[in-house]
Amino acid sequence: MLDNQTKEMLLYHELLHVDPNFKSKTQEWKMNIRKPDFSDFYAINDKYGNELYKTIQATISPLYDLDSK
Repeated sequence: MLDNQTKEMLLYHELLHVDPNFKSKTQEWKMNIRKPDFSDFYAINDKYGNELYKTIQATISPLYDLDSK
């Protein structure tokens, strides 16, 4: 299970992909999804430090040790 801080970091990472655009003609917001880029990683690193990357590395690395046989 992920702890609360890790969940918060992952949620923040996903929210960085939301690209809201206000349409003045219709007075409505249109939500788009933008492709990830390196600015996401810089924003996360500025807010949380490198804890997210350490957590992901610790979570994923045992998966590489699994034997596929």
